[in-house]
Amino acid sequence: MLSLAKRLGIAEIINTHIKPPRRGVRERKTLSVGDTLVMAAIGRALHPTSKRRWARWARQTTLGKLYGFDPVKLTSQYFWDQMDRLDIESIASIEAELSRRVLKTFGVSTESLYYDVTNFFTFIDSRNDRCDLAQRGKNKQKRNDLRQFQIGMLVSRDGWVPLWARLYRGNHNDVSTLPEGLKAICQQCKELSILPERVTLVMDKGNISNKNWRLLDESGFGYVTSLPPGQYADYSTRSLQEFKSCLVPDVGQMKCLRTRATVAGKERTLIVPDSPSLRDGQLRGLNQQLQAVLFGLTHLEHSLANAKRRRPGEQIERQIAKILKGTLARRLLRYELTEDKQRSGYWQFDWWIDVDAYRWLRDRVYGRRVIVSNHAAWLSEDLIWAYWGQSEAELVFRQMKDPEFLALRPQFHWTDQKIWVHSFCCVVGYLLAALIRRHARQMGYTEGLNALLKMLTELRIVLRSEIRRRVGRRRIYWQLEETDPAVMKLYQSLVLPEYTLGTTPT
Repeated sequence: MLSLAKRLGIAEIINTHIKPPRRGVRERKTLSVGDTLVMAAIGRALHPTSKRRWARWARQTTLGKLYGFDPVKLTSQYFWDQMDRLDIESIASIEAELSRRVLKTFGVSTESLYYDVTNFFTFIDSRNDRCDLAQRGKNKQKRNDLRQFQIGMLVSRDGWVPLWARLYRGNHNDVSTLPEGLKAICQQCKELSILPERVTLVMDKGNISNKNWRLLDESGFGYVTSLPPGQYADYSTRSLQEFKSCLVPDVGQMKCLRTRATVAGKERTLIVPDSPSLRDGQLRGLNQQLQAVLFGLTHLEHSLANAKRRRPGEQIERQIAKILKGTLARRLLRYELTEDKQRSGYWQFDWWIDVDAYRWLRDRVYGRRVIVSNHAAWLSEDLIWAYWGQSEAELVFRQMKDPEFLALRPQFHWTDQKIWVHSFCCVVGYLLAALIRRHARQMGYTEGLNALLKMLTELRIVLRSEIRRRVGRRRIYWQLEETDPAVMKLYQSLVLPEYTLGTTPT
């Protein structure tokens, strides 16, 4: 990671945008601001922890030896003082220059770019008025009781390398943040000399509204996005006999329906792919929902059949509605509640599953997506393949919530400026890891990102003392341990000579 950071000149880019220390704060000289933030980024990538615990981890690594500093000197206060010297406004310029170097140095393709937004909860106090980013909203990790902020990120399909990131307030949704994000993406493409018409922007249905359709058309980007199938049921619920087969790269044979439809007042290409794997997953979810409902209905049936006292019918109807509330069971279950003619106030309850409704849900609703694009000349399989990458792009955010590697949390900052800089370090850490994965893929490695990072952590050095029979000082030196040849091959292809740890003994 040091080698990749050196090749990109990350520290030098950062150092050109820093400001002088605040009055009363002495300038830190162990490492520059850029070097300090690179150390923070590597720490976030390999061992997400607080700034207070960073030195404890770094002492067990080769960072201090390779970079020539004592990790103990990088206290939490040291990090905070260095982070304080980077303005929020400077981060966009740094990201633009860094992305420019990534494209030039590694030749990352920008033909397909994926945009998505997620949120991260914090433990910032509700009474803290120094932070505007952290607001309460619908949290994707179900922590609606905590303040959160959002991150929008643009990644390339080529290696899933991040090229742009932006923070939003936590009480905004994806639809409301897209106009600002789209404007910034256009500016970023201009900075990188990327023509919008040569880019296909891929996003999910959570970003789309009538206003955003107009902005997307005006941007000049090619785009592939999705829409809720229920809004276009005339197409999404058609018989599978109307679908045609196509061969989608990396996916295999699929059936899809292709047509032209009016979406937001403009005719666009509409694709409805039918996914058996998606259908199987949705059916498993439905069966899980039905288990609790069927148990409740069976229990009610037995209790009414063996009732010892009279019950009003309205009370039973409310109980049935409570059992069926908030599930798909209402679409599938039918029931009859009739009063016993021989015993007033006692009831007979019968229920069953509507087979026709189940078949409709299984064959005409489940497994269907609706994909919309302005690429009228593209083949159906190309449009599906482009959108299929959205699930891979979402793994970027899932990775940034993985506590083992590359996690954005824990973050113990309570001002907007510190949250911006902290998030910037996390994105830089992910960038370095993504470049390692991209490089490994080109060499034939098939492991995931976590597995690759675990592989490379097997590289260790030991301090050796040479045994001498003659009188004199023993020679003490560092030696790289023997390790797996596959790990050594990847390591040697990445590391610069100035950061090499040596060769394995023969």
